Amino acid sequence: TNPELLNGLVYGPEGKNWEKLAGKETRVKVLDGYKGNTHMGGWNTGNNWILYINENVTDQQIEDSKKQLAEAKESPALGFIFNTDNVKSEISAISNTMQQFYTAINTGTVDPDKAIPELMEKLKSEGAYDKVLNEMQKQYDEFLKNKKS
Repeated sequence: TNPELLNGLVYGPEGKNWEKLAGKETRVKVLDGYKGNTHMGGWNTGNNWILYINENVTDQQIEDSKKQLAEAKESPALGFIFNTDNVKSEISAISNTMQQFYTAINTGTVDPDKAIPELMEKLKSEGAYDKVLNEMQKQYDEFLKNKKS
């Protein structure tokens, strides 16, 4: 909610990393000191509408963004919280299986075309994956039914 703090987190120190454009209080020019990869990304802030706008962003881009947000459809899953009480042991089993594959797949030390199907086959053969999936679907269906009423 504090524009000065938020812009400092995103752009860094004023005068060193950025400066306001004359006559345009919400527009900024980034300076040589600005290193975008060392600051918080503006897109993931709580309220990016209080951020100063880089001079490279056009008025049309801003209008397009506002229009897209106004026309965006709300996800039906918004507000759904999965209760894991009935499947805690299955989630532990899935977690153990994932740990066997996760690092190798994500670091590229195995062929993903082979390893991912192996992972999925193991998850399905243990039964835990389908049980969790079915429980989640059951709860989600109930959530949607109650949301409409």
